[in-house]
Amino acid sequence: MKTKTKLFSILTVIALFLGLTISGFARPGRGRGMRRRGHGRMHRHHRRGPGHMFVRALANPEIRKKAGISEAKAKRIFNLLLNTKKRIIPLKAKIRVNRISIKQEFMKKNVSNARIKSLLKSSHDTKWKIISLRMSTRIRITKILTYKQRTALRKVLMERFKRKHFKRRGPRRGRRGFGNRNRGRYTPEGR
Repeated sequence: MKTKTKLFSILTVIALFLGLTISGFARPGRGRGMRRRGHGRMHRHHRRGPGHMFVRALANPEIRKKAGISEAKAKRIFNLLLNTKKRIIPLKAKIRVNRISIKQEFMKKNVSNARIKSLLKSSHDTKWKIISLRMSTRIRITKILTYKQRTALRKVLMERFKRKHFKRRGPRRGRRGFGNRNRGRYTPEGR
């Protein structure tokens, strides 16, 4: 009888220990659900929308001068981009309304397959309109700028990007605990 009680108490202590250990690792903020940079959230430069770097570059007179783009052309491009954004806003709102309608449709007692498919098709068509608007705007921008200006602008932007992201600040450290396996991997000459 005593051996059964001892065995039971030992197993209980082991189970309790394992339970506490697992619960320590499974608390919020650990593992898959972690809200680290790049995991589950958009970077701040992705929230600004497509082409924001292009707009910022054209707003900079130094970059415009290096690329050989006049201020009048830059203003035409800004107006074109702003008009496109204005046209896209109601389309995005329509997509959001469709999403809400789909959720409402799934909450009903009798789910209508045809209604859900029509809402999905409407959302898809609206997304396609947004994509075609952006592409037509991009084509119009390429018609405003000459090939020489576009290549010069691309070259200036790449130089600025390399200067900003690949500057060396002292010795590179790898990931913590893994030595220097990453050394030189993210530099332009390391690729």
